[in-house]
Amino acid sequence: MRNGIRQSMPIQTSFNVLKYFTLTPSVNLNSVTQFSTIRKTWDATNEVVVTDTINGPRMNVDWNASVALSTRIFGTFKFRGTKYSMARHTMTPSLSMTYVPDFTQSKFGYFETVQTSASGSTALYSVFDGGIYGAPPFGRVGALGFSLLNSLEGKLRPKNDSDAANVRNMIIDALNFSMSYNFMAKNFNWSTINAGFRTKLFKKVDVNASIIADPYRVNELGVRIERFEWRTGKRIARLTAANLALTTSLRKGGLTAAQTRTSNRGTDQELQMINSNPNAYVDFNVPWSLNVTYNLSWNRSFLETNIAQSVRLAGDVNITSKWKVGFDSSYDLQMKKFGFTSFNLYRDLHCWEMQFNWIPFGFRQSYNITINVKSAVLQDLKVARKRDWFDFAAQ
Repeated sequence: MRNGIRQSMPIQTSFNVLKYFTLTPSVNLNSVTQFSTIRKTWDATNEVVVTDTINGPRMNVDWNASVALSTRIFGTFKFRGTKYSMARHTMTPSLSMTYVPDFTQSKFGYFETVQTSASGSTALYSVFDGGIYGAPPFGRVGALGFSLLNSLEGKLRPKNDSDAANVRNMIIDALNFSMSYNFMAKNFNWSTINAGFRTKLFKKVDVNASIIADPYRVNELGVRIERFEWRTGKRIARLTAANLALTTSLRKGGLTAAQTRTSNRGTDQELQMINSNPNAYVDFNVPWSLNVTYNLSWNRSFLETNIAQSVRLAGDVNITSKWKVGFDSSYDLQMKKFGFTSFNLYRDLHCWEMQFNWIPFGFRQSYNITINVKSAVLQDLKVARKRDWFDFAAQ
């Protein structure tokens, strides 16, 4: 059994400087107490590294500090002969400085050195390796970061006098770019270039795309080397990963996520809980719903290129006014097989409710039947029958 205690204390504030800029300093303090550590020693007789577990509580404390300076820049454009009468481009540039101490230094006592071979070579390890919260941060960071957020909003031209004038419509929800430079790194000071894009098509399809590009080259073995792509290939960076996700939600009736549920039953706390977590509750006012997600990812590691495609379907349907059936499944288009799949059955029993969840195949194969009181006060009053994945694995 692994256990531990983690505490975090973020401290952050913001204030205006030079009228148009926002300065945001922050400090994050973290402490972790784990009830066992490790000690590695070199066994010269057998020429192996021996790892011993030392029981007893031990705490490690780490921290980081940063300061960010940001502003907003607006640009307005007018159009003629298009469905948009005007467009506004909003840019939010941000410059940040981040500092993280080097917790591998011996004065902290979090990392040790152990001999790993008969020739005398050594390796650095953390005494907290294998713990539930892992090791403290590795290496010193003194980085200057830059990010640029963009959005494009248009005003639709009214088609007739009955239409509302100047209806706003987001053309591009977000177009983001970020990278950083670590002054304190011994090599590979520049980070990868990260960019993201988000918009909505036909008011129904959410489009999310992201890319990662590396400014450094790789050699003929696919190993990253400290030489810029620009010096040889005359390009800023090489693409290492890309992802595209298309999502749409279809439903009939009910309230949208932006609408608030109202009722004269139950307490204000219960109603607030429902409005904060609408997906955690069954809504019979929605006869049916269907969520479809297509995901395409591409990445290049060393000299190998990997492509993954999958489709996920999730939804539910009312069989009667008291019965609802739901499902959640994905299909891997590259491997041509189903991924995680589950079926759900819900029965409204007035003051009680019954829920049945079944995962028919895969590593997490299991089922769970629960009959419980709806009231949050009596939520522990229930009858449950379940069979977990390890029960099926033991067969």
